[in-house]
Amino acid sequence: MASDGTSDYYNTCATIGSNVNVPYSTTGYQWPLSGNGFMGLFCYVGDDNYREYIETKLNFCLQENVEYYIEFYVCLANHSYYGINRIGALFTNEELYQANWDYISAIPQIANPLNNIITDTLNWTKISGTFIAHGGECYMTIGNFYDWNETDTIISNPNIGEATYYYVDGVILKKAKSNIELPNAFTPDGDGVNDIFHVNASNVKEMHSKIINRWGQSLYEWDDINGGWDGKLNGVYAPSGTYYYIVSIIHNDNSKEEKKGALELIR
Repeated sequence: MASDGTSDYYNTCATIGSNVNVPYSTTGYQWPLSGNGFMGLFCYVGDDNYREYIETKLNFCLQENVEYYIEFYVCLANHSYYGINRIGALFTNEELYQANWDYISAIPQIANPLNNIITDTLNWTKISGTFIAHGGECYMTIGNFYDWNETDTIISNPNIGEATYYYVDGVILKKAKSNIELPNAFTPDGDGVNDIFHVNASNVKEMHSKIINRWGQSLYEWDDINGGWDGKLNGVYAPSGTYYYIVSIIHNDNSKEEKKGALELIR
């Protein structure tokens, strides 16, 4: 638990009247995004820094310099005075703890946009993004990491005490998907523009690229992810025409992929 506050777990199997049953509870009416349950926490309490957080130890620690994708969904509870903008996900190497129900001052890797105050009490709102891990992050914490005067608000239900409570569901963390871009033409004429054919790749562990002719004969190969073909064969400019590439990729999750296509060399 990241603070002395007590976040809550709601489930359809909870006893009616237990305060955490689904869909009716003491905080409002809501069905899970999927499955049978979801979490809930106070993210803002008037001109006060009372906070609750959802913290969990990950099944795996994050790898250094690897890009990860995180998404989670929130929904404002009916019994909330305000909707706010400050909700994010923080990844740390160590377990967090803040005494006296106070807020944890930190900059989360993924955060809801500042201009997006979430007031929807019916639909689930997705918060998502990618980040590069420093390595060794083994804990994830969701909540509001800013004090009350750094949090923007909109009154949602003026008949309720000045507090903001959100449900959280649908949390997904995974390595970011590789992005591969392969041009279909290049102009190695020495003008400094589009002179090199190279594979634009991100989130790739290893890559081997090969240029072949129409008969399948290998003309040029390279393993450097940042490498490419300058349009020369054995130091001599290759003639204009159609060539072919074969790119063998090992993604960060160790899955393999091969891409083939035609390449037009224009002089």
